[in-house]
Order: sequence, then structure tokens, then C-alpha cells
Amino acid sequence: MSADLRLTYMMVDLGILQCADQQKIYLRGLLTAADAFLRRRGVTLDDNSDEDDLLVGSVAAWMYRARGSADRAALPKNLDVVIKDRICHEKMGGAP
Repeated sequence: MSADLRLTYMMVDLGILQCADQQKIYLRGLLTAADAFLRRRGVTLDDNSDEDDLLVGSVAAWMYRARGSADRAALPKNLDVVIKDRICHEKMGGAP
């Protein structure tokens, strides 16, 4: 896993070009939470996969947007489809 790459993906998703160190600490916490969220849902993450880094960054960006907003609390359909596709692929014997 490239923590810096995941952070970059998340910041681009959110449209953030720069942020203070305190904000980066918060964003990194969301990345950790997103990783745990995906693993709890049954996704096996490959720590050396750019695709997985992008997925974690996207989920963390959703978490950032959803904080304090009931309207955005539901997982977006595109992320739900990607996660379900990954789980299905793994259960059918495909590589993570």
C-alpha cells in the first residue's frame, strides 16, 4: 500500500490541491477507516495494487463528504457496484 498514493487519490477526488498538516492527519484517518470498511464488507485488498489504492481513496472521499450529512450518508451506487463486483469476483475464484 502506498499511503501517499491513497492520500493523493483522495485529495484529487475531493478537489483539494493543498492542505495543512492537521488536515492531512484527518484525511489519513479516513483512509484507515475506508480500508477497514472495505475489509469488513469482504473485500480482500492487495497492498501493491493501484486499483485498490484508488478504491480506498474513493471510499475515504465518500466518507469525507458524508460526514454530518444524512443526504450523503448512503454509499454511492458506483462505489457499491465496484465493491460488490470485487466480492463476487473473489468468491468465483478470481484474484483480488
